Amino acid sequence: MASEAPPLQPLLLLFSARSGSTLLMQLLGTSPSIVFDRAYPFEARYLAFYLRWAWQLADAGLRRVEWTTERVAGERPTPGNRIEPPPFPMPAGFAVDGPSPLWHAAFHGAWREFSRRARQHEPCSPARDPAAIYYAEKSRTPFRGSLLELGVEHRVIYLLRDPRDILQSIWAFNQKRGTASFSVQEHETQREFALRFLEDRRRRLRTLLEIAPDDPRATIVRYEDMVHDLPGVAARLSAHLGVQLDAAPVLAQKKEFADHMSSKGPRASIGRWQREMDSEIKLLFATEIGRELEALGYEA
Repeated sequence: MASEAPPLQPLLLLFSARSGSTLLMQLLGTSPSIVFDRAYPFEARYLAFYLRWAWQLADAGLRRVEWTTERVAGERPTPGNRIEPPPFPMPAGFAVDGPSPLWHAAFHGAWREFSRRARQHEPCSPARDPAAIYYAEKSRTPFRGSLLELGVEHRVIYLLRDPRDILQSIWAFNQKRGTASFSVQEHETQREFALRFLEDRRRRLRTLLEIAPDDPRATIVRYEDMVHDLPGVAARLSAHLGVQLDAAPVLAQKKEFADHMSSKGPRASIGRWQREMDSEIKLLFATEIGRELEALGYEA
C-alpha cells in the first residue's frame, strides 16, 4: 500500500492591495503541484481559518462571558452562538500550555486531512495530481510565527510594487468602482490617507530589506518584473519552488481580467505616480521612505 502523501506545504503570498497578487495567483495556478481555490479573486483562506480554529484551544482568555458550558451543550452552533475557546479549565494533562500544546495537534490533524481532500478536489486541483506539493494563499497577516512554532515546512513569496503606484492604483480603482475600499475612510483627504499608507509601507519595505534577503524560505517577486517579463518570473519561481509554471495561459487571459485593472494596461500601470501624483504627495514619499525606495531599486 502506497504511503500517504505529506501535508501540503503552505505557500504564503505576502502582499498588499493593488500589488499584483491576482496576477501572481494566476501564474501559480498554472501548476497542478500548487493547490488553491482557483476562483477569482483567489481569496479563500483555508490556512488562516484552520490556524484560527486551532488557536481556540489555546486562547482561553479570549472567551466571551456569554460563551458558557450550557451553550457548549447545544448540538450545533447557531447564529450568535459561535464556537469560542473552552469556557472551563482544561486538565493539566492536556498540555494546553506545555511543550506540545493541544492546539498544535489539532492543527496538524486538521491540516493533514484538508491536504488529503484538497488534492482530490477538482476545483482546487484540476489535474488531481497526487504529487501536489504546495497550498497557496494570499496573506496580509504574518502567520509565519505560528507556522514556525508548529514546525510546518512552508515557503513565502513577498510581492513588491512601487508603493506610489499602489497608492495611485487604489485611488483610481475606487474612482472607477465608486467605492471607498482598501482602508480608505469616508471624507478622508488624499493627504490624510497617504500619511496612514506611508506608515504601513515603511514597515513592509523594511521587512523586505532586513528579513527577506537572509530567509531561505522566502523570495521576492516584483510587480514590474511580472508586467515586463512574466515568462522570466515563471522560470525563476519554477526553479525556486521545484514546480512547473507557465506564463502563456496567463497572458492569454489578460482581457478577461480587464475590469480588475485601474489603468489602460499593465505597462501603463508602471510609473503612473510620475504622471498622476500630486507634487505634495510625491514629496511625502521622498521624505518618509526615500531611503527604503532607493535601497530596493526605485527612484526616490
